[in-house]
Amino acid sequence: MKRIRLGTVLSGAFSKLMVSQFGTDQSEMHRFLTVNSLRKARFAFVTSLLVATLIGSLIFFEGVVLYSFYEQRDQTDIPSNEVFIRFVFDELSVGFRGCLIAALFVAECLPSAPF
Repeated sequence: MKRIRLGTVLSGAFSKLMVSQFGTDQSEMHRFLTVNSLRKARFAFVTSLLVATLIGSLIFFEGVVLYSFYEQRDQTDIPSNEVFIRFVFDELSVGFRGCLIAALFVAECLPSAPF
């Protein structure tokens, strides 16, 4: 198995985050272009960058934790798009599982709007 360096992973993840968050998101560009001063535009950019980095880091950390969880159990043959939902159905208690699935459905039904 080929070893992957943490710096390479983090720089790739950061680059992808920057392009996806600020290069293609119309609501972000609209927010930057409609403020009435350069100072407010910089503040909006920095705030958005910090929040997006925090959320991206949390998602990355969640993936690493789930990967190590299933690697310790020698169950690494799970398809990558089924890891989280398999963890929810197999490992979480019934009450927490129901709340999490309900939250996912609510999040899917809400209109996506910038916050």
